[in-house]
Amino acid sequence: MNIRAEDLVILEKSTLKIAQTKIVPSIKSDSYGNSLMRMGTGGRFDNFFLWDTAFTAIWGRYFMDSLPIENSMDNLYLARTEEGFISREYTSRGNPIWHHNHPIAFAPPILTWAELSMFEISSNISRLKRVFPYLKSHHEFCLKKYQTQDGLFIGDALGSGMDNLKRYPSSWNFEKDGIELKPEWVNSMYRPYLHKLGPSHQFWWNSQGRWIDLSSQMAFDSKCLSEMAKILGLSKETKAFNKEYRDLATIINDLCWNEDHQFYFDLGYGQHIVRYHIGSYWALIAGIVPKSRIEGFVSHLSDPRKFKTAVPVPCLSVDDPDFSDDGSYWRGSSWHPTTYMVIKGLKDNGYSDIAYEISLNCVKANLDLYKKTKTFWENLSPIKAEPGKPSQPDFCGWAGLSTVAIPREFLNKDS
Repeated sequence: MNIRAEDLVILEKSTLKIAQTKIVPSIKSDSYGNSLMRMGTGGRFDNFFLWDTAFTAIWGRYFMDSLPIENSMDNLYLARTEEGFISREYTSRGNPIWHHNHPIAFAPPILTWAELSMFEISSNISRLKRVFPYLKSHHEFCLKKYQTQDGLFIGDALGSGMDNLKRYPSSWNFEKDGIELKPEWVNSMYRPYLHKLGPSHQFWWNSQGRWIDLSSQMAFDSKCLSEMAKILGLSKETKAFNKEYRDLATIINDLCWNEDHQFYFDLGYGQHIVRYHIGSYWALIAGIVPKSRIEGFVSHLSDPRKFKTAVPVPCLSVDDPDFSDDGSYWRGSSWHPTTYMVIKGLKDNGYSDIAYEISLNCVKANLDLYKKTKTFWENLSPIKAEPGKPSQPDFCGWAGLSTVAIPREFLNKDS
């Protein structure tokens, strides 16, 4: 199965065309008081989000001359609190939707990765010098606020980005034993709709658990901050973040790895929650999986009972009782950011053949769907080249990961 070069050109041009319609005013102004522009989220979203912005930057870095990628990242830094925290989601005017007292505000800490990805293209050292303090203070705030005594991190389903993926053990019956999401911690515009979150969102499940994705992401962010500090010649910070990275790697491997299942799991009340979800693969891209464990961990991606589907990579294993053929959002859908994360983790760890196979199937599905619908979707069904249900169109936005970044970075076997 091959993809024609002209089809890849069509994918890129079409992605750019849609992305340019999503450019909107940012909360940042120039010296004359005029609003600078930023990338919109995609679909029908007016708000801007941390991880959407970061993933858009990872593919948009190839077009920084025509897309306001740096302004989009700066938009987040400008919205930070005095303590340096950058929340999950903001209104278009830069007001946070969620207060950091609840982990619903704790988004995947991947801004440092996005900045390093941009630096690979721009070599803009002055930008790294300017943004490093923002990234450092955000990371340190998250350590202080969301890390537990055992070294792992608490989280929230919505905060993690995987909105309706169940993260609690089957024995939990929505008891109110976690951190309460108080109405005053929610933007006043959204308080009347809090009841709609309900049990499907599970926002009472947070401090009782330990979150493999957020814990691995914090380790990854430590690694990225150490790398950035090294580029900037900051030896003290380089060593400190590298030590933190190694310490977190040890903790995650000690507490989250299950030898019988050959997988990293969330914890609930100190016990493994045996649910195979895509968030565990942040351990792979973070580089914390020991050589003795990596073969078994990666093997699930080639198992049709787990993560090998026609449209890779499903966010939930096929044999999970909650898996849905149409995706049901985070109950099975294949998502551009997590698929990109898995592919890059495979490639960085020497699994180029699997990375290539997943990349090819991913791009082929998005190409087939584009030919049918003339747009790019928020997420896809895991079993056929159809939009997930639900899924928003014109999602450029992070759909560019599958139509620009993956073809450029992983479809050339010599790259």
